[in-house]
Amino acid sequence: MPYLKPNVPYEDNRTREEVLEYAFSALKRNHDAFSSSSSLGKSSSSSFVEEQQQQRLTDNVNCVASSRNANNATTLHHHQHHHHNNNNNKANVVALRTNDDEYYYTNGGEKQQQFRQNDDSQEEGSRYWRIFATSDVHADMKANKDWVVRFCQNCTHPEPGTVLLVAGDVATDVQKVIDALKLFKMRYQEVFYCVGNHELWSPGRGEMGDSVDKFVVIMDAVTSIGVRCTPTVFTHQGVNELGMRQTKRILVVPMLSWYTETFKGGTRPFTQMEVHFDGACIWPPAIGDPKDKRNSHPATLDEFWRRLGKMSLESFLPKSLRVSNTARNNNEDDVNAVDCGNEVAFLATFGHFVPLPDLFNGTPFIEKVVGSESLGEDILALRDECDCKSTPGSGRSSPATRFKKGRFDYNSTVKHIHVFGHSHLNVDVELDGSRWYQRAVGYPTDRGPMPPEMPRQIYPA
Repeated sequence: MPYLKPNVPYEDNRTREEVLEYAFSALKRNHDAFSSSSSLGKSSSSSFVEEQQQQRLTDNVNCVASSRNANNATTLHHHQHHHHNNNNNKANVVALRTNDDEYYYTNGGEKQQQFRQNDDSQEEGSRYWRIFATSDVHADMKANKDWVVRFCQNCTHPEPGTVLLVAGDVATDVQKVIDALKLFKMRYQEVFYCVGNHELWSPGRGEMGDSVDKFVVIMDAVTSIGVRCTPTVFTHQGVNELGMRQTKRILVVPMLSWYTETFKGGTRPFTQMEVHFDGACIWPPAIGDPKDKRNSHPATLDEFWRRLGKMSLESFLPKSLRVSNTARNNNEDDVNAVDCGNEVAFLATFGHFVPLPDLFNGTPFIEKVVGSESLGEDILALRDECDCKSTPGSGRSSPATRFKKGRFDYNSTVKHIHVFGHSHLNVDVELDGSRWYQRAVGYPTDRGPMPPEMPRQIYPA
């Protein structure tokens, strides 16, 4: 682990709530950067996404103090401040237009390309968002970085209607995270990202005092290049079972978490490999171990990251957008409700760590540093709230015992998928009414002579 030394003295008197609000402020800046330009695909002048956020990135890299002060006293361009006031905590809704007189808009609100659809040859609503997924890119490694360059560098513009979910561990170095995500942005219209454990390794000096400081730096950095890190609603025109036109919603929701020692390892002692796992992180005493800042095993870390994710969900994806159709109809008096479709057609959640014990069949020597069962409970609760659990007869529902034997049934009509990473073990299985998916790039030593896994399309299946 490259950051175990020097282990410089570190003092932090912040409370847990202060650390939480500090981290949330970075997610809010990410959300606000898209709020003015994503509402139903309408154009707006939001060049601040690239200009002002790039300046913020420069300031963050030079000094972590500017990141901490950003929570309470950030000076932004007047135009940006105006948008923040008007779009505070509103959901980001991105529409895929299909009519001749409608256009595709970039994240910055710039008119990019006109879609033309021949109604005689294509069914109305036949153009859908397509979602792809990858994880554990580890672009610090030359072989992986070269693969990302080859995969993306020849793309002249992002393909309209494409979304890429990147489930953590892009790189340890901040600049390499940015470089890799920039390349993905050349190929995909929308790129979503959440941090993994490797991104949070911190040198404990200079511009990044601890892992939460580094998280804030990374969030501001990826915001500056147009990468999304908060819940977003995508819409497209479709038809229901009666053949009537219907606006359908696709929800993309990052699920933050950490791992817990009880995930699969039970109460047995830590192995030598687990004891030193993520010893390169530095945690504020308020959320970690006050006696050992590099201890990444306290259960309070998982609680902190999951609470941060829930704050993002509640703030940026109002309940009126994620509840079932029946519940929405019963809540017509909600003045904050946004009418962007009467059905959640698909829910895509993603996060770095393993959410269910049945999804990890790797070495038992690292079972205590793999995932979080509480994360799995959060995911399933959100799925049920969105009414996206598959029902009997909708497709094969594989029991856990089929995990080793079978794969996901592509004839299934599952409405929810969760993408994860961390274990570097390929997973594509349907359990308990949801599809669980991992297709990691991983280390070169994981692959042997095989090339890295390409991001694969997960929606439509």
